[in-house]
Amino acid sequence: MFNEIAKIIRAAYFPNENHGTTENPKYWKATRSMEFYNNGVIGFDRMVRILSICCGCSENDILDTLKGTI
Repeated sequence: MFNEIAKIIRAAYFPNENHGTTENPKYWKATRSMEFYNNGVIGFDRMVRILSICCGCSENDILDTLKGTI
């Protein structure tokens, strides 16, 4: 699940970021929230809220982006 969500979010909202070399704090916060969701640390709603802040869009935009994976 994590790989699918991460791939979709990174492609849609961080297309120019290289995972190994980026220093974008919003990218890393988004990645960390997806990892926390995958490990059961946070719930889906909290992950969506964090992603919406990091990606600069609404929660509905994130839900629309992830529609096919959940």
